This record gives sequence, structure tokens and C-alpha cells, in this order.
Amino acid sequence: MFAVSGIAVALVFGLQYWKNKSNEETDHYRTGTQAKTARDSMPRWLPDDATDVTIKLKGTRLDRILKATLPSGKPPVGCKPLEAGTKAEKPTLDASWFPDKASARAQFRCPSDPYKGTYYAYMDGKTLYAWFPTALGARD
Repeated sequence: MFAVSGIAVALVFGLQYWKNKSNEETDHYRTGTQAKTARDSMPRWLPDDATDVTIKLKGTRLDRILKATLPSGKPPVGCKPLEAGTKAEKPTLDASWFPDKASARAQFRCPSDPYKGTYYAYMDGKTLYAWFPTALGARD
């Protein structure tokens, strides 16, 4: 009886893990223009001339992580510096191309259109890292 119960518990947890991971998707675009044309959920503040744009999102929630190269090396227009003492929310997704402990490096906030909330972001040279967290499942 205990063996059957253990198998049932393992099966439930395994299915939950698969469900959580199966609705994640990652897309890559050559430019900001291409990304915004292909995906309505791409933030409008992403510069058209951004290159090497990668986004990972979770389909059933609003969670997103984003990486892009910005030729100007400056934060996108519309993004505002974080106020002193403000702690960024933690990303709720992870990927090999997205840094650990990103929230500790957050420099600014960007509007999340059409969704309510905010993207947190920082620049590392010309590379932009941004994330739109939800309240559930922060990872760092």
C-alpha cells in the first residue's frame, strides 16, 4: 500500500513539474522590430534597433525574461531609474542565457504594456537584461 501511495505522489509531482515547464517558451529575434512584429507581448519600449533579442515566457502567467543588445548602450526610452532603497522583484523564470541574482543588479523599471506591473532591468555594457515577475515562484 505504501509503495502505491509513493508512486501516486511521485506521479502527481512529476505531472505538475511537466505542466509547469511545458507551457514555457523561448523565442529569438534578430532585431527589436522583428520581435515586436512577431509577438504582441513584446514590450513596446524595446528599441527597434535592438539586436539578438531573446525572450522566455510562461504562457499561463505573465512571467518573462528578456535579453537584447542595445547599440546605444543606454536604457530604453521610457524606463526610469529605480528609486533609492527600492528592491527589485526577483525573476520567476530562469535560462542559461539569463544571469543568476539579476534582481540585485536592477538599475531601472520599464512600463509593461499592455499589462499592469513593471519590468525590472539593468544594462551590462550594451546588453539589456529585463524581467517581468509575477508574485509566484521568484527564483533568486
